[in-house]
Amino acid sequence: MSSSLAGRAKLPNFTSAYHHEVLPMRMIGLLAIGLVVAISFGCATSDMADDPKSMEPNMTADLGLGDSADSILSKYGKPLYKKGRMDTEGKKIEDWFYANAVLSFKDGNLNSFKPK
Repeated sequence: MSSSLAGRAKLPNFTSAYHHEVLPMRMIGLLAIGLVVAISFGCATSDMADDPKSMEPNMTADLGLGDSADSILSKYGKPLYKKGRMDTEGKKIEDWFYANAVLSFKDGNLNSFKPK
C-alpha cells in the first residue's frame, strides 16, 4: 500500500502554522477593503440633497416686519394652521405655521418670523 500512496500528490496540511497566519491576514485585508468601500459609498450620498425641503427657497428671506397679513397670504397661500392669542395689551397675536417658517402677526401686520 505504501507504493500506491507514493504516486499521489500531497494534499495541503490545513493545520500548518503557515495556513493559520495567512488566512486571517487575507480576511483582514478583505474586511478592510470592504470597510473602505462601504464608507466611500456612504459618504458619497447626501440625505440633504434628496430632501425636497432643502430645494425650496427660504421664504423668510423675502419677508419684512410690518408686511400685512393679506399680502403674505396672497404671496405664500394659506398656512398649514394658525394659532391665535392675546398679548398683555389686549392686542390680537396670530401665529401662522408654514412648512418652513413660523410667522407671527400683531394686529394684522407681521411682527416676527423664524425659519423652521
